[in-house]
Amino acid sequence: DAWLIITLHLASVSLLASAVIPFFVDSPILLKIGFGGIAIVVVFLIQWTLAKTRYSLLQRVILVECGPLHNKINYSDITSIRPTNSPLSSPALSLNRLQINHRGHRFGTIISPINQEEFLQELVSRDPGLELNGLVVTRHTEHGIDEA
Repeated sequence: DAWLIITLHLASVSLLASAVIPFFVDSPILLKIGFGGIAIVVVFLIQWTLAKTRYSLLQRVILVECGPLHNKINYSDITSIRPTNSPLSSPALSLNRLQINHRGHRFGTIISPINQEEFLQELVSRDPGLELNGLVVTRHTEHGIDEA
């Protein structure tokens, strides 16, 4: 969603502008340097997240990258994938999201690939145990669909 990216860029600009203000008023130099330093670090992290949020389908895993954070989800651990509009914090730059439920993670991982259909089709083609129905992916086991 463009509005989310624009909002994060505006937040960065606002934070940098507010970090400069102490240099124009009578305040201790440590306050100026401290506040400016914190602002620069926060802006750097926001911009890093915007520049490096991506999802790569590798041989056996989905590599989820979001700024300095990286997570690997084994295809074999995926139990289901469903669309969500959850606003929970996640490595996603849109509210048009996919929730990947996978073993070992109680709440799953929420991502927002640009082309969800293409992403899911490619994922399902890499793991024969996964089945795609619209934007919902389920895992088939020997006994039917895995509802875990």
